[in-house]
Amino acid sequence: VSGGTVGGSFPINGNTMTIATATLASFDFAIAVTPNANTSLDPQEGYTAWQNTVSVGTRAVYLKSMNFRIIGSIESKDLKNYKLLVDGVQVGSTVSQMDASSYVLFDLSSAPKKLEAGSRVFKVVLDVIGGSNRNFQVSLRNAADVSVTDSDYGSNILARGDGSSTSNTFAEHINGLQTISVGTLTITKKSTSLSGNVTLSASNVALGT
Repeated sequence: VSGGTVGGSFPINGNTMTIATATLASFDFAIAVTPNANTSLDPQEGYTAWQNTVSVGTRAVYLKSMNFRIIGSIESKDLKNYKLLVDGVQVGSTVSQMDASSYVLFDLSSAPKKLEAGSRVFKVVLDVIGGSNRNFQVSLRNAADVSVTDSDYGSNILARGDGSSTSNTFAEHINGLQTISVGTLTITKKSTSLSGNVTLSASNVALGT
């Protein structure tokens, strides 16, 4: 059988497929961060050490992680039990203490938190258990420290936070300097404690109670 001649118009192309444009959800931090500076913070449980309002736009998003840096003279043992709250409800697990690089990572990747469009109040709550006369600040330093995706498209969203809804830049979001109070010690003699003269060379004499 003799071979036939293959002919045609080359190259042969399929239909043109155009990638559709889409408007992703937005995730914008407000400029203001609380609390303000505090020069006499008493040790306490459940202290709100960082708070900011985030505007979620267009549609719901999924929060996968947030990574905060703790800076200042504070030691890791003085701050414990970090919690991330959204609209007053804890999301993710409690982080017992900052890591060796002074970061606190809230990892929700195994169960991302869905955040509906609108204003969402974020808080970092912790226990202050020591650190007399030391200080600290809680900082969200870069957009890369926030992982959030669009609920429809599954695409990563760039967190914004410089006060402009049109700019893609991110300013560090840090609370006021928190200084732990200097402790005081008061020693008071018990009212029933003995007082008076002690006989010279006496033995087994009670001096106080």
